[in-house]
Amino acid sequence: MSTVHACFRAARVPNIHHFGLCKPPMTTHKGSGIRPSGYPVLLDLAGRACVVVGGGAVAEHKVLGLLEAGARVTIISLTLTPMLEALAQTGTIAVRKQVYEATVFEGMRPLLVFAATDSPDVNRQIADDARAVGALVDTVDASAKNDFSSMSVIRRGFLIIAFSTSGASPALAARLRAVLEGVVGEEYAVLLDWLAATRPLAKAQMMDEAQRRALWAAILASPILSDLKSGNTGRARAQFDRILNEYGLRGAAE
Repeated sequence: MSTVHACFRAARVPNIHHFGLCKPPMTTHKGSGIRPSGYPVLLDLAGRACVVVGGGAVAEHKVLGLLEAGARVTIISLTLTPMLEALAQTGTIAVRKQVYEATVFEGMRPLLVFAATDSPDVNRQIADDARAVGALVDTVDASAKNDFSSMSVIRRGFLIIAFSTSGASPALAARLRAVLEGVVGEEYAVLLDWLAATRPLAKAQMMDEAQRRALWAAILASPILSDLKSGNTGRARAQFDRILNEYGLRGAAE
């Protein structure tokens, strides 16, 4: 079980530090503006309006991540990278080629706004204007006060791994990403697809929760992931089905 990161402060909530559930939040590191606090969430952005102000490489990275999450993306910038231009031409994103103005968010009602220009002053103005219409803001300036920060993400089908160094070291975040990408391959996406299809059958046919836990443990302890990683999908699926049969599951064959 992962460490609990939310440390409750309500008067009637017991001090969970006494139970070893989490450490007290650290103070801002002197001179860095970094405060290692925050509550990690997975936002459902499907169909939600999000705005990126800026048209460079950083803006492109933000846009691609938002599109992957299903957001409706509008980008505001006089210039765009070739990738952003291509996305605009296909209608994948909306573009307003203009200099940033304080009234730009009127009528848009964005959930998230990313200030990704090369001017700290403009980014601060964007943040103020976005908050005025109720949006949450992330800026590219390390010293800025953000409402949220984007985490480094690895996607493997239904599996989403997100992590952050709280802005303390992008280099370490990149290193961690490289390590995790090497450890967690596409085999996890395949197995997770099989597990997702099996779960409702297990809940319907296996009333004993302990038995269901034993089923999942048997699958994860088997060589299925190793076989998938080596490209032997047929043998992996045969092992998966054999374990399901051993636990009496019916109708679970692929």
